[in-house]
Amino acid sequence: MEKPTFPGFPQILCIFYAEFDIDVGPVVRYEVPEGFVTGQSAPCAHTPTQSDTTAKVTLTASSTGPAPVVGPTYPPFEKTGRSGHTSPDEPGKPSIRPPPAAPYPSDQRKVLSLFQLGSDFIIPQPELKRKLITFYTDQFKILGYPVAIRGEQYQRNELSFNCAFVFRRTDQTACYEPVIKKIAELLEQMEHGIAFLRAGDQKRHLGDILTQLYKDLNHFNESRIVYEPWFNLNLKLFPILPDPPYIHDHEVPVLMSDLARVVDNMWDMTLVRVLEHINGVDHVKKIAERCDIDLELVRSCVQHLLYYECVAVVDILKFTNVYCPLPNIVDTIRKTVGPEEFVAFVSLPDARPVAFVDTIRLYFRLKPGVTLSRWMEKANVAATSLDVRRFITFGLVKKLIYRIHKYPISFQPAPCFPVNVARFFSGKYHMDAICTQLNISETDLEDYCSQDRNLHIIHK
Repeated sequence: MEKPTFPGFPQILCIFYAEFDIDVGPVVRYEVPEGFVTGQSAPCAHTPTQSDTTAKVTLTASSTGPAPVVGPTYPPFEKTGRSGHTSPDEPGKPSIRPPPAAPYPSDQRKVLSLFQLGSDFIIPQPELKRKLITFYTDQFKILGYPVAIRGEQYQRNELSFNCAFVFRRTDQTACYEPVIKKIAELLEQMEHGIAFLRAGDQKRHLGDILTQLYKDLNHFNESRIVYEPWFNLNLKLFPILPDPPYIHDHEVPVLMSDLARVVDNMWDMTLVRVLEHINGVDHVKKIAERCDIDLELVRSCVQHLLYYECVAVVDILKFTNVYCPLPNIVDTIRKTVGPEEFVAFVSLPDARPVAFVDTIRLYFRLKPGVTLSRWMEKANVAATSLDVRRFITFGLVKKLIYRIHKYPISFQPAPCFPVNVARFFSGKYHMDAICTQLNISETDLEDYCSQDRNLHIIHK
């Protein structure tokens, strides 16, 4: 079963390097594209052009400094797609995004062309140094990590600088925060090592480095810059995903990717052992028992896999369960269900594949009050090659159907109930959760419930 696709990273509109000048205050020394932040046509640094299609910059050696070489090791754009996205017009061909050299007319960039509007936050007071700062305008946002280096070799005993990125105001830019911080820390280390920001023969290469970053991160979502022999900068963007929810003992993890092909001896041993027992049938507590691993460690492993969308979690499948189609099932089928994927997943192995249309219609025959076993009898599933377990799992993962749970509730539990059992009858726990916690079957729990006339079962 395919995992959800990542929508992509926001484009960088501009990268610029600013520092504090003792005569004029905060000033932009280099920017890519030229004039985007300052609004000036005078050249500030190397300007990318449409003819720059090889994503490689070669710098000449300084007469006094080391011989710098800047550029990634991968082929030209038309042969490589590092982002992993494919073009909608030509499936299978890498999708290369053109550099957004001028996303807005110059009259719309006047908010940023003044520069003084955000200078107090681009080169801020000492209290805001070494912190990620986001400054918003009407249409843009500037994300930077200002740094101040103190020393007697500097005028006023301090060098303040900021290498900042510009995005559209509505872009989600959390994935760029570690990249911007790493660049700032590297510049600081280079300044301490070879006076990179102070010496003119070294600093002149900064414009080409920013150009390389601008093109690589926009095209490939990663960059490799080598400045021999001083540093080797490797950057890669990673999606910032929401924190995974708490994994309950009764939840069943289902693999969304074939991780067995990528597991090696460098993986965490606990995670590898847990992976071996994830079969789409056993719940988290049973996996912990079979692995002989602490339950909390297993829960943490499943959360880790869920964070990276390697697994999904579903309910325990029982033939007494009741399922119903979601209201938007038709739209969801049209948008997310591929016939080939569906047929391959829900058909029994070594059997004739099921018919897509006839099988997908079976979801609409699920209804309240009809158990899964009763549904199978009405639909005559035994006469088909349908794998019921995988059919239900597919519907739950793709958000086509939902489970109707049974919640026992009693405000005055009978004295026959032990204290550890009566506390589950508050209406907060459904039967799957209670049975897993008490290690009893649903039949035994229903026998318990039948002893209390004040106990009621709520279906929701």
